[in-house]
Amino acid sequence: VSTYVGDRSSLRFRPKPPENMAHGKDRRPRKEIFNATGVSPLLQQYLGKPTSECSKSRVHTMRTIPIQWRPTGGVDTFHRTKSNKEEQEKILATHTSARNQWKEESKKQKREFARSLRALDREKESVLKGGSVGIGRHSLKLVSEYRRKEKNSKNSDMIRE
Repeated sequence: VSTYVGDRSSLRFRPKPPENMAHGKDRRPRKEIFNATGVSPLLQQYLGKPTSECSKSRVHTMRTIPIQWRPTGGVDTFHRTKSNKEEQEKILATHTSARNQWKEESKKQKREFARSLRALDREKESVLKGGSVGIGRHSLKLVSEYRRKEKNSKNSDMIRE
């Protein structure tokens, strides 16, 4: 039996809740185990099967019990949980890809480091071959480069201000 509840702004019809129920109780619908493989009696008769599962294995899910005076109820609440295997495979895949990326980056850095060391060794040999004059020229070159960089950094600081 439907009764009008509320004023015109919130016009809604729904079954009236029991009078003896205190407000605030039974807010959540109760759950029951539901066999998801069950078929209707008519289909069961058509297939000629004695059981409602029709010789399939049972699949039990949790289902909310419909409540007469509530607008909702009787909805399947089953949610499949992920198995540990799926999560472990995901973690393994991300770990493997990260490890391979790390290996490639470390190889690249080692190559660059070795290349820079060889360049320094070549420069050292060329400076030492020139004797004391070669060492003096090289040190003068380093000092002039340092002063030029220092001057450029001061100019860029002045431009920023």
